Amino acid sequence: MKRDTINYAVVGGFVVAMGIGFVILMFAVTGRSGPTESYFVHYDNVSGLKFGTGVFYEGYRIGQIENIIPEASEEGMRYRVELGIAAGWKIPADSVARVQSSGLISAVTIQIVEGQADEFLKPGASIDGRGQADIFAVLNQAADDFRRQLLAAK
Repeated sequence: MKRDTINYAVVGGFVVAMGIGFVILMFAVTGRSGPTESYFVHYDNVSGLKFGTGVFYEGYRIGQIENIIPEASEEGMRYRVELGIAAGWKIPADSVARVQSSGLISAVTIQIVEGQADEFLKPGASIDGRGQADIFAVLNQAADDFRRQLLAAK
């Protein structure tokens, strides 16, 4: 009977250790490994962006999207995207946050392109944002322009 108790204790300890290891792994994978500071970017279109989308600075992951807030304006609907960026990260004031995708079926990310300014943005500041060009919309527009030129030539 004593041997059964030892076996149960070993198996229970193993299960608890694996559970703790799983939780630590999930924190490491999600990129939430330390304190963050909020910065904001405004976009006209947030297709493909959601909570947890990676934010990269010249290719190095520095944070993720924390929130997307729709805001109505005179020009139409715009979206205020809150970025959670690693605390203490220096972003030059003239940097640009671009929505990028490395391929047709790859995940959309936000890439911050480093500016040349000597001044740095303070947490809570707004970063200049540039949306992603939709390749299918561009191809559709080019085909439509081509069709119109053909009809005009006749």
